[in-house]
Amino acid sequence: MKKIFSKTIIFLFLLVAFFTVQVEAAPVVSNNPNDIANLTYVIGEHQIPADTALTPRRVMLAATTIPGDPTIDDMVIYFKNHLGQWVDAADGGKAVTPPPQFNITAAYEGGVLYRFVTGVDIDQNNQTIYVDGTVDLSATVFPANATNQN
Repeated sequence: MKKIFSKTIIFLFLLVAFFTVQVEAAPVVSNNPNDIANLTYVIGEHQIPADTALTPRRVMLAATTIPGDPTIDDMVIYFKNHLGQWVDAADGGKAVTPPPQFNITAAYEGGVLYRFVTGVDIDQNNQTIYVDGTVDLSATVFPANATNQN
């Protein structure tokens, strides 16, 4: 009788634990403007959905990803409204034509920022791997520690 009772308690505990565990999944993003969900902002390489507050800090962070040496005319906050039309949220909501493809490298899901690896370069002279062209996300490879030294 004690075995059945203890097994039942363990089963119920595991059942409750199973249903209370939340798994965080990275957001699904698309670079095609037609595939991006309505009520979504795109600033530079950042995608911000409607369930994430568009704060000044998030706008400033996203604006740093606008390619090149942007001028004031390049500072566009693309917003796909509820009708599926793209407007410039920074310019009073006038209609704009989005680029044929975005280059989304970061997106928010539930207020959490997820970054995506878009390119890896290997500098064999310095034995350094650069992720997304930045040294901040680099790994130095030491041949002495490598399993294949060829």
